[in-house]
Amino acid sequence: MNNMNERGQVSIEFILVAGAVLLIAVSMYPFAMQQQELNKAVSAAREGASYGAGLRGMGFTPQGGASLPGGMVKIEGMVVNKTGTVSGDLEEYQITFFVYAPEYMQGNGDCSSAGNELGSTIINQSLSYIHRAFYGNWSATPPGSVNASYYYFTVTCQYIS
Repeated sequence: MNNMNERGQVSIEFILVAGAVLLIAVSMYPFAMQQQELNKAVSAAREGASYGAGLRGMGFTPQGGASLPGGMVKIEGMVVNKTGTVSGDLEEYQITFFVYAPEYMQGNGDCSSAGNELGSTIINQSLSYIHRAFYGNWSATPPGSVNASYYYFTVTCQYIS
């Protein structure tokens, strides 16, 4: 008789432990999804910026853009900064790329200004890749920012020597 009671106790203990583990796993899901979304955007932005820098470095000109001579363009680094909250609950993140390029390709020297051809290409490609990562298609026009489920993304760049 004692053996039957012990088997019942082990069954109850297993159910309690399994329930606790399941509760922890389910409660962590929203946090995991937020982190996955942020990682997806950063990865897409990096890929888009590298693609844009590579195109301009080889001398390609975007549709409606000014022609630049070829030269070595390199993305030296990136920083992701949380800048606040917009549109209700969306956290705003600004992704900044640090770009090395010859002076003759830098234009007015301000990478993020609207008239800077190289900077505009890097920013537009980066935002287009983020848009594609979340919406599954290429934007008809380069987006100025991208809204996702939890975040709002903008992109800037700075030239370094």
